[in-house]
Amino acid sequence: MANDDYTDGLENDCTSSNGRNRALDAARDQGIVWEDDGLSLPAAIVLEAYLSISERDGYAWLVFGDIMKTLYRFAAAQEAYAKALALAPVGKEYLAELRLAMLENRCGNYEMAEEWYLRAFARPEMHTESMRWPYVLRGDNFLSLGRLTDAERIFHEATALESDPSDLDEAWHMFGVSLALQGKYEAARAAIEAAVKCDPTNSKSQELLCALSLIPRAELLAANALASRWSK
Repeated sequence: MANDDYTDGLENDCTSSNGRNRALDAARDQGIVWEDDGLSLPAAIVLEAYLSISERDGYAWLVFGDIMKTLYRFAAAQEAYAKALALAPVGKEYLAELRLAMLENRCGNYEMAEEWYLRAFARPEMHTESMRWPYVLRGDNFLSLGRLTDAERIFHEATALESDPSDLDEAWHMFGVSLALQGKYEAARAAIEAAVKCDPTNSKSQELLCALSLIPRAELLAANALASRWSK
């Protein structure tokens, strides 16, 4: 009987207007906090319940999509992002489009990812934010497509943005990678040196800089090896 009373009391509280809104808001807010803290499983449970009632909350769908992607539920993530896009305020559509691009990239659908990147980058609002990370991610997708000159271009644009300097080292690093893959070793070395200057603790950049410094020796050894074919 006590359990029945508890259930009835909970239902009465949630069905009253103010109580229902408070319960929904609490679920939404806690789910978003948990997702931000990396607690995907409890966040998924709370936001799934919330969205079953408040289906027109575009931002909640966006966060839920991020959670589904983290949990490898890619079909559910795609559905959530599609709903977020449909509900996005004017001027914020690119946030969902970028996530759809990232999802397609994660699934190995690089051509489809580029289609979503094209849509997002075509929106003027995306560029007013001066965000660097979409450029870096699109450049990485270009690398996966083998479009090295496009990758070089987009990474170079990323280094020139007047944005938060916290991810500038990654932009310079990936710019250097795109150059090195095209055999532009001197330019690549300069880019990686810029990355190391931004973040001297970046081990990836340090390792690549070391590898690039060995290129002249490697080329000499290769030339000597090939020349040995003609020696008696």
